[in-house]
Amino acid sequence: MKHILKTIFYAAADILTLNRGLGTKIGEEWFRFPARWSRYYESDYEPETFDFFRKNLKPGDIVFDIGAHIGLFSVVASRLVGETGKVYAFEPTPFTRGVLGKVIKLNGCDHNVEIRTEAVSEKKGTAYFFDTGTEVSNANSLVETSRSKKKLEVPVTSVDEFVAERGLLVNCLIGKRLPIYIDKWEAKTADYIVTLGRAVKQHLVSREGVPEQKIHVVYQGFDFERFSATDDERNEIREEFGIKKNEFLIGTFGNFFPTKGHRFLLDAVSLLIERYPNIRLLFVGSGGEEGRLADYVVKTGLKGKVIFAGFRKDVAACIKACELVVHPSLSEAFCQVLIETMSVGTPLISTDVGGTIKGCGNTLRAVYPASW
Repeated sequence: MKHILKTIFYAAADILTLNRGLGTKIGEEWFRFPARWSRYYESDYEPETFDFFRKNLKPGDIVFDIGAHIGLFSVVASRLVGETGKVYAFEPTPFTRGVLGKVIKLNGCDHNVEIRTEAVSEKKGTAYFFDTGTEVSNANSLVETSRSKKKLEVPVTSVDEFVAERGLLVNCLIGKRLPIYIDKWEAKTADYIVTLGRAVKQHLVSREGVPEQKIHVVYQGFDFERFSATDDERNEIREEFGIKKNEFLIGTFGNFFPTKGHRFLLDAVSLLIERYPNIRLLFVGSGGEEGRLADYVVKTGLKGKVIFAGFRKDVAACIKACELVVHPSLSEAFCQVLIETMSVGTPLISTDVGGTIKGCGNTLRAVYPASW
């Protein structure tokens, strides 16, 4: 009965306000929400987030509000980035997304806020969300709870692929100003920070001012017996891709993002190909840059020399099929492909970035990264 009365009250309030919502003050700013959600937030809700946005966002910035919920911080960001900026509000659950759309419109932010249906993870695909139905609840999640009412299949994207597909020139791809501020903000509120190596810890302490006692290094574990490949598997991969016995196959393993340095490897091979015409390249991975890389292959005169293998589950066999693995990345925290390559036993050349050398000791040849 109480729920019915509330529903009638909110419906009446929306009618009386001509569906223009009710005003509420949060973090020293005024917002409008549909009547039912007008008291959802406390007036002092997350002051540190408001402070972070005001200090760091400027007109023209691009903001990704991941898990935008009903849009409080999408509205804040919209106001700060202005007419020349853009906010992408990601909200995968339908009912909450519907409320999000109303909030964006009520606050006059639909000119620079684009509502997205995807969830965001490390790679593209689909995922299942357990939805609470007509609640805009934080209980909507990947984990089923007592409040879950239905299981939804939702599209998934990654920030890197989303950026690459739209050609967005976002500084956070190579660790510029905005991500450092984000790291500082997150570090301030965290009790503990776990990194995969000392290089990342050193960066957080020296570049971002994170207290050293907050940071704990936990090295990534590897099952070397499991990650291996046979000569037969090597031959099967080479036969699959039409690699001749006299051809020298160079492999690189990683998703197609600008910071992975694929273009610089293509530039290098284009210089070697006249002297060593038997070179072939194997690119294993996927990502939004694949189309641009394919065009660049033609531009560098390497058409017919480069194989785009896509995402593979038999990575160890692909590594075994190569005479050499090259990792041309411009930036890394720690790259497990290096360890996996050494586990298989294929010779390896890598750029000296991040924690690569400390993680691998003296078992690989390291070179300086390209400058772009």
